[in-house]
Amino acid sequence: MPSISKITVRPLEVRDFSFVRELAASQPNFTIPPPYVLWLLTRIGPELCLIAERPDKEGVGYLLAVPITNPPKSLYIWQLVARRTRHSQRTVVELIHCLKARVKGRKFNDLIFSAQENTTTFRALKRLVRKEASATPLRMSLLPDIVAPNEYEFSVDLRSVL
Repeated sequence: MPSISKITVRPLEVRDFSFVRELAASQPNFTIPPPYVLWLLTRIGPELCLIAERPDKEGVGYLLAVPITNPPKSLYIWQLVARRTRHSQRTVVELIHCLKARVKGRKFNDLIFSAQENTTTFRALKRLVRKEASATPLRMSLLPDIVAPNEYEFSVDLRSVL
């Protein structure tokens, strides 16, 4: 198996839709995005939706993010996940770092995401925020059970991170 250092991160493309849908289906609280929604995301913010892949082009993770207006000038990470391997945490971190590089200089004030506490995604985001901004994601609210049981919405002030 190729080492994690060989993983590349690139923008989401139509050819990735099956991979994204398959990986989303393996996650307990994820919505399986319809192809049309994925296509729309590539039009809304193509630099904000990313695929992590090995040199053999096998997908190992993805990140879907969109700009939102509530709160104003915010970036919402809708889905962030890596295949369950010994390198899952590193893949999530690579996706986050790539997103950070792509939004540097843009005028986002806040990063909003939802997650279950103590998951790989939550720990990676929390670690990045602590390292880059000496801050902790602020828990804003519990999502309704019909949306995602046991999942909270978090906010990070990006002005101190980017």
